[in-house]
Amino acid sequence: MKKKNTTTETFFIVKQYKAIPKHYEKYDAFQRFPVVAGRLYRRSYYDGETIISIRELLYHFALASIAIPEIPFPCIVALPLDR
Repeated sequence: MKKKNTTTETFFIVKQYKAIPKHYEKYDAFQRFPVVAGRLYRRSYYDGETIISIRELLYHFALASIAIPEIPFPCIVALPLDR
């Protein structure tokens, strides 16, 4: 019996959070600390999804909901974590 060559690969379906508009970035205190690399995003997604392989995955992140009085829409803060 001939052995079949098979390959297994892991893929992820990714939805991207929307960036906060430029004129609200001044309220993003997390950007002042580049070592932490955290930043604010809207708590909503862009339309569509992207499929990526595990080789393309750079990092994952922790998130928390946050309310900034000067920003009139719900936000999250995303903090990147090592892969």
